[in-house]
Amino acid sequence: MNTAPLAQTRSSSSAAGHRSTRWLASGIVALLLGAAAVGLIAMGINRYRDGQWPEAIESLSRDSSLTWGSAWGLAGAIALVIIGLTLLLLALLPGPRRNFVVPSDDLGAVRINAAGITRLIEHRTDSIDGVTNVKVRTQRGSVAVNVSTPLRETAELRRIVKTTTEAVLQESLQPPLPRINVNVRSLS
Repeated sequence: MNTAPLAQTRSSSSAAGHRSTRWLASGIVALLLGAAAVGLIAMGINRYRDGQWPEAIESLSRDSSLTWGSAWGLAGAIALVIIGLTLLLLALLPGPRRNFVVPSDDLGAVRINAAGITRLIEHRTDSIDGVTNVKVRTQRGSVAVNVSTPLRETAELRRIVKTTTEAVLQESLQPPLPRINVNVRSLS
């Protein structure tokens, strides 16, 4: 069982643990960068076609108050540095770990990560008669167990897999336990 005291879990390397995808932040940054790229490409095509930059760029270049030493120039540079450092930290720092509390007699809290629970359930379910293949996924508060079997009647196997998964979770975790979703697919 992949258990470790809480202090060891937090100090372990981030490469060994699960990293969140941060899909929302990545999506927003991708949309902003994509919009900026489209704008720059449009300005470049306009420059190539007409032989001059668009009027907005020309008016900015004629404005003598916009220099690197001006207040607006410094504010823009500082804003770009802050945005860049924030994006760099979001890319380098690991996301939150998904850990479950394990019943223990120790004084410190003992935890197991989602990958450890997944492996426990997979090994226990794979030993059930009639199971050809098993794939387990843990997501926010739920465990999805997908089983392949050569059996035509899958209702009894589904019940056994769900009971086995519940037993693993009850043995390994403290309440509240995650919800269990079992899907049995017949190969015949």
